[in-house]
Amino acid sequence: DGNAAALGCLNQLVTDALRHVAGCNAYLALLTEPTVFFFCAVPQAMAIATMAHVFNNPTVFTGVVKVTKAEACEAMAACKDMKTYTRWARRYTSAILARCQEDPVRFAEALPVVTAADEAFASA
Repeated sequence: DGNAAALGCLNQLVTDALRHVAGCNAYLALLTEPTVFFFCAVPQAMAIATMAHVFNNPTVFTGVVKVTKAEACEAMAACKDMKTYTRWARRYTSAILARCQEDPVRFAEALPVVTAADEAFASA
């Protein structure tokens, strides 16, 4: 089925991107100037939120799926420091993790990656 293959490809893209969360967090943790941190953290926050919206979401192929303006404002407010940013971002990795846990066989490859990303935010 083409739709299942497309959704599988999308999920793989999100999974691959989530492999970089720990490295991104390590980089952000090195930034000491608040304006530089904000400049670097906002795109990461928007990316995490977007991944949560698109993961295993077939609407991506038939409609519009995007981060709401309210979520974007929350992301910007959360990017004032590492602690607030990671707490905010973890909401989204936790949402992806919950979807993976609903069908651990189907998401066998994604589950450990998403778990690691979620733990990277928890321990940052």
